[in-house]
Amino acid sequence: MTLQEVPVEQIAKNPNNPRQNVSESKIDELAASIDEQGLLQPPLVRPTDDGFELVHGERRIRAVESLGWETVAVNVEELSDADALELAITENLQREDVTPIGEARSYQMLIDEHGLTQAEAADRLGVSQADISNKLGLLDLPDELQDSILRKIITPWQAKELARVWGDYW
Repeated sequence: MTLQEVPVEQIAKNPNNPRQNVSESKIDELAASIDEQGLLQPPLVRPTDDGFELVHGERRIRAVESLGWETVAVNVEELSDADALELAITENLQREDVTPIGEARSYQMLIDEHGLTQAEAADRLGVSQADISNKLGLLDLPDELQDSILRKIITPWQAKELARVWGDYW
């Protein structure tokens, strides 16, 4: 891994980011902090044919973009698709604003794209196989319930209970 100053415009967003909803107010707060104290932790990118792909650090990149920075210091590392996905998932699972549905979709993507079992994915990500299994079960819920979880109207447990009780109506 090398630290490099690169043009912000050459950094493509990570299409597999588990965190789909990032609050603009949080970006503004981070931008204010970066403006005052500088960028304390460089984002991680991997090289691509046309520049770089963000592995993790989307909020930081969005914050420096909002500040009008033309270049940013990033850690550059050659990573396979599987390794980049694992790092993105691991980094983002520790964030409070990753939804259970976003987490489940990330697990499913890792399993599908890289031919892993739930147990193998759990070992690689440092989570329990039971947690992965429970989260993947959310993807079997009707779209209306998944949407309600995403919007934080109901909890995953409530959604599963609703599906159990009202399953015949979906």
